[in-house]
Amino acid sequence: MSIFTEEFNILELYTKQMNIYGDTGNSQILKKRMELYSLRSNILHYNIGDVFPTKVDIIVSGGGQDSSQMRVAEDLLSIKDHLKLHALNSTPMLVVCGMYQLFGNYFETSTGEKISGLSILDAHTVAQDKRLIGNVIASSNTFGTLVGYENHSGQTTLGAKATALAEQVSLGYGNDATSQTEGIIYKNVIGTYLHGPVLSKNPKLADYLINCAVTKRMGYEVQLTSNSVAKLDELVEQARKVAQKLRR
Repeated sequence: MSIFTEEFNILELYTKQMNIYGDTGNSQILKKRMELYSLRSNILHYNIGDVFPTKVDIIVSGGGQDSSQMRVAEDLLSIKDHLKLHALNSTPMLVVCGMYQLFGNYFETSTGEKISGLSILDAHTVAQDKRLIGNVIASSNTFGTLVGYENHSGQTTLGAKATALAEQVSLGYGNDATSQTEGIIYKNVIGTYLHGPVLSKNPKLADYLINCAVTKRMGYEVQLTSNSVAKLDELVEQARKVAQKLRR
């Protein structure tokens, strides 16, 4: 039985434009895991021109082609204040690839055009000729081994005080071709280049987002447990072991 009378709202940004490599699957994974933890949830959608919802517990968004990224960039600035307030108030967020870039200070295209970002994450991205494509394995002090798939031409530089999601990439590139870091974490906001969808292979990330949402709702940390989740994660771990044997 759930300890909550109200449902949690998972908000998916730009479902129509930013959904490459199945990134919208992250919302479905969160919803299913919350169900297994006896938490009820809804998936809400925000697309260009929509009204930003008033009650949001988790925010997720995926990657897209450069053309899609350009289309959402202007609209994204119109909801900048909503997203900044949520970030400051510790609403958990997961932003992948193109949206990760737009949550930074700016994205510079291959033609030199600078697209203003939200400046929620202390990072900036510059498009390069070389695309970084393939499977990724990265080590995080907080989340352990992360696995996923990257495909991006933008290379992201973290600010001097920014914290990487994963401190060491052992397979693939991550943020750029040289730093050997992957992603970023600020308050409860996670930015990453990992597709997959990333939460399917990294349940610790999913549980982090869920726990943050529950803690914020309750005002104190709640220990979530579920035998069904434990059994599911045994299977996930088998899949993760296979994924870690794959080449680029």
